[in-house]
Amino acid sequence: MVLTKEDKVLVAGLNIFKKHVKPRGEREKGGIIDKSRPLHVSKVALVCPKCGQQVRVGYRKVADKKIRICLKCKAEI
Repeated sequence: MVLTKEDKVLVAGLNIFKKHVKPRGEREKGGIIDKSRPLHVSKVALVCPKCGQQVRVGYRKVADKKIRICLKCKAEI
């Protein structure tokens, strides 16, 4: 999930913290819950599916379309 106004990204399984929750009546139990917090966009990198490394993204124009490419192996992303 992308939070554009805050320049943050919510990635499942990353940046998890534990939150202690009090019981609320008979419906909700109390305990320790795992929650994930958003990360700043600058701390997230794209991984190329072909070479499997963190890469920077370049663009190539093909038939009036912009296509993202990996700058290390020149493969389309």
